[in-house]
Amino acid sequence: MSQFDPHKHHRQSIRLKDWDYRSAGYYFVTICTHQRENLFETAVFQEIAAHAIERIPNQKHTAHVELDEWIVMPNHIHLILIFLEIVLSERVGTSDNVF
Repeated sequence: MSQFDPHKHHRQSIRLKDWDYRSAGYYFVTICTHQRENLFETAVFQEIAAHAIERIPNQKHTAHVELDEWIVMPNHIHLILIFLEIVLSERVGTSDNVF
């Protein structure tokens, strides 16, 4: 991944300075299409996006994530994801880990 170049990248961070983003909580996420192309104007692509979104909590690596509200717009998706507390056993690296 390339380094942040302030002469090239002019976006301001909207992250909270004192918030630990590894923490459990509700997270509002926006995912935009490449070059903001209106990919989701067609029913087929809307269905693909909806299917992928609904499967998020069912994935092994996202077992600690619950899906709250979401909407597919013509060129982006808004989601509210609930990240639950992750509890690791003392034997990290074993199958005894609980996510």
